[in-house]
Amino acid sequence: MDAVLHEAQEQAPTLQAGGPEPRLLMELGVDVFVNIRHYVEIGGRTGPLHDHSWRIEVVCQALRGDLHEDVLVEFAVVRERVQAIARAWDGQVLNDLPAFRGVQPTVENAALRLHRAVRQALAGLPVRLASVTIWENPTHFVRLSEC
Repeated sequence: MDAVLHEAQEQAPTLQAGGPEPRLLMELGVDVFVNIRHYVEIGGRTGPLHDHSWRIEVVCQALRGDLHEDVLVEFAVVRERVQAIARAWDGQVLNDLPAFRGVQPTVENAALRLHRAVRQALAGLPVRLASVTIWENPTHFVRLSEC
């Protein structure tokens, strides 16, 4: 009986031995920080001007097979492009920026505008934009994901 158990253990198949490699989706993310000010009008009443320190999280995706020299895209390239967009908002009152003219500068509307700008900034890179998240504080965020 011991010989049979030993033989069975030796013949145990390895995980996916000889099978096709699974398609793997790889994600790369960067965070940048921006300090903004804004106010919103709700029910005809203007709220107070207030500050936020937003954490902006950008996630890109590509298939594992799309890697070039084992690198999806350099973090610095993505970070620089996102920071260039965030820099235009840093220290500003969003209500005064052309991107928010005629639009409430809520975090939801900011995420929409940021998503469009980041998507355009990443064009030409070998990745696709998966999501843009604005963290209003450590427990509240708005995320836009492409589907």
